[in-house]
Amino acid sequence: MISTSMNNSIEVMKEMVLAEMTVLKEEVAELKSEVMLVKRVMANRPAATQPTSTMEILRPKSFKGLRKARELENFLWSL
Repeated sequence: MISTSMNNSIEVMKEMVLAEMTVLKEEVAELKSEVMLVKRVMANRPAATQPTSTMEILRPKSFKGLRKARELENFLWSL
């Protein structure tokens, strides 16, 4: 047979687990309501279109077609 003190310890642990489960259930319910609120807000939000921005990119001087190795090297390094 299980001793009385061991039985009492099990009952205390059982009560602690049940109390923790109650707290967790409340937190889950709160989080579910927050998720539903976020879903509603996102569903009612108008679709925002972002304007396309044009960016000016610096372009290197074009290679002039000279067959000098130095000119080719300078062109490649300017990229």
